[in-house]
Amino acid sequence: MNTGSLSDGLITSGKWKLLLIDTASNTFESIIYETISGESCLHSNLMRFKWTNDCNFANLDYVNLPFTNDVYIKGYYTSQPYDSKERVINTLSNGETSLVFDYSVEKKEFSIGLYTESFFTTLQRAFLHSTIIIDNLYYKQDTDSKLTKKPEGKKFSAKIELIEVGSEVVISKCCC
Repeated sequence: MNTGSLSDGLITSGKWKLLLIDTASNTFESIIYETISGESCLHSNLMRFKWTNDCNFANLDYVNLPFTNDVYIKGYYTSQPYDSKERVINTLSNGETSLVFDYSVEKKEFSIGLYTESFFTTLQRAFLHSTIIIDNLYYKQDTDSKLTKKPEGKKFSAKIELIEVGSEVVISKCCC
């Protein structure tokens, strides 16, 4: 950890960054990290993001893996309108319509804070896993879910729409 290039104010506030120097004397500097613990984590704009898989993923045996990937990320979400996935509407001879069946899901769009391109690559792979947990709620990708990145200088922000597991709503017309 390199705190030498940070101002005294950052060091005393619990912020730090990594400085890596390879054998060819190339220097790589990370983004600034902040140590957060206890209650302060609950009151920040951080989301706890965990991911795992049911089986093997990229030659990694998740069934026997002794941990779950777990990281706090800066971001927030906005609720989207219910998305109708399947709908059957009956049109009568007089032009009147009636809903026979509707299957809808609630989507949330997650906006993820500034990160390096390598962390964006990690996020891309994380969202391919079968189990995605954000702030203790389970999510899944929709068929049209994509993690999109937006350059912000040398860093990136990202957005993705996910479906909260259990948010499905099924409406069917009752037979009389």
